[in-house]
Amino acid sequence: MNLIDRPLYTEKLLSYLGNHEIKILTGIRGAGKSSIFKLFLQRLSDRGISKDKIIYIDFEHFEFSFINDNVTFYEHITGNINPQDHYVLILDEIYQVKDWQSVIVALKLDFNVDIYLSSSGHNLIDDKFREQLEGKVIEIEVLPLSFKEYRKFNDSDRDPSDIFNDYLKLSAMPLQPQYIKDIFYSTLAQDVFIPNKIADNHLVILIIKILFTEMGKIHSFNSIGKILGGLVDKAPAVRTIENYINMLLEARIFYSVPVFDFKNSHSLTRYAKYYPVDLGFCRIMASTHYKNDSHILESIVYFELLRLDVKVSTCKVGNKKVAFLAESEDNKIYIHVTDSLKNKDASLNEKEIFAPLRAISDHYSKWILTLDEGSSHSEDGIRISNIVDFLLEE
Repeated sequence: MNLIDRPLYTEKLLSYLGNHEIKILTGIRGAGKSSIFKLFLQRLSDRGISKDKIIYIDFEHFEFSFINDNVTFYEHITGNINPQDHYVLILDEIYQVKDWQSVIVALKLDFNVDIYLSSSGHNLIDDKFREQLEGKVIEIEVLPLSFKEYRKFNDSDRDPSDIFNDYLKLSAMPLQPQYIKDIFYSTLAQDVFIPNKIADNHLVILIIKILFTEMGKIHSFNSIGKILGGLVDKAPAVRTIENYINMLLEARIFYSVPVFDFKNSHSLTRYAKYYPVDLGFCRIMASTHYKNDSHILESIVYFELLRLDVKVSTCKVGNKKVAFLAESEDNKIYIHVTDSLKNKDASLNEKEIFAPLRAISDHYSKWILTLDEGSSHSEDGIRISNIVDFLLEE
């Protein structure tokens, strides 16, 4: 099977080679963590690292099914290494091994090993484990394909706008489209229903449908409860809704975006926006009729910003909203997203798109990303760019 090259992740993994901290790939099932590890193995070979100094175990593979507890795990690793040499350990889906944490701590303390782990939809690092590791953990979040990656492996000779329409309608998972339904329901079962022992699956499904249909809108757990109250005879407690949504976030089915109040300079902790990690999930659960509306485009932009390793929030300016505030250590950019600036009522255009950005009084950059074609330009200090161009920028 040909692997999709994903240098965004392999370069990160290589950059930590020799670092004594534990490196962990996290992300939803099907996002490509195992493939990234296989690509990483190739890169290690290119670096001249001998195969006998690399131990790679995929705990979902039948070959390693005998390793199911910490004793067997420790004996297998230590039986295959020389204490005097340096090794790279790549351990895929390690959560399958009972009490694996004790082995990782022992290996880190007693051997010269570079440890890379992965897990799907599981929070590997609890407080006790982090304390044992003295906080030395590097987490790398793996997301479905960026548009740049998607285009590269989906007939890149076609017009980028045509490929982008497919990107919106299909799935960004690095697998065949017919498998997206299997990934979705497997994730629900293995990372939400079973580990959390959920009895009322129907309620979780209703919450998922609400989060799909309310994609990109600011909500509290209370407001979601009110919507849910119109769908069931008796609405559950707000705490129950909060717990279920947190389970969906931990499984990486959804990501939440905090809300920052610009005028009062603080985060509104009770509110958030939610985006599904893959738009293909919407088609499965909500039968969403795809069109290039702003909230769908916002989800694409949001995950691209995450890939750029910036802090992302939505920005509330009085009663106005800006889709995103992207922050790095030394810069901020306010970003608004819309399908088009053309063929709209002028007053509506001003009220919903330009006015929120103009209400921001600091000196940082302000952008509008749109599907309108044409070269980038500025209006009153606001940069206007095509979304497809933005996603393909180096």
